[in-house]
Amino acid sequence: MLVIICSFVAGGGVIYLGEALIHTFHPYFTNSSPVEYNASTLPAGILSLIIILHALGAFVSGLLLKKFLISADSFIITLVGLGWTLVGVSSVFNESYPVWYAISDTCVYLPMTILGSKSVGKWK
Repeated sequence: MLVIICSFVAGGGVIYLGEALIHTFHPYFTNSSPVEYNASTLPAGILSLIIILHALGAFVSGLLLKKFLISADSFIITLVGLGWTLVGVSSVFNESYPVWYAISDTCVYLPMTILGSKSVGKWK
């Protein structure tokens, strides 16, 4: 159980650090004041980077699950991927994102978690 929680925290940490780097270094955010922005007006490049970061976070989560879970069966990995998907769906409902982003962001978590778990055997 602790490995599952740690995999969520590690994946969330990857996403948080990546989004913090986007907010720090991307020209769209460096020229504006730190006020709240509207997610529907973000450029497509920033939204694409966020989708890549979400995929990377789910990938790291699946990688850690397969590496450190004693009985890493596909059911637990699928449940964690569905958990990531539920987090993504809830964030889409909280903000007003473009439709293409909402669909892409919702569909990326489960396959990337499974892909992260499958890639562990190839690196040994």
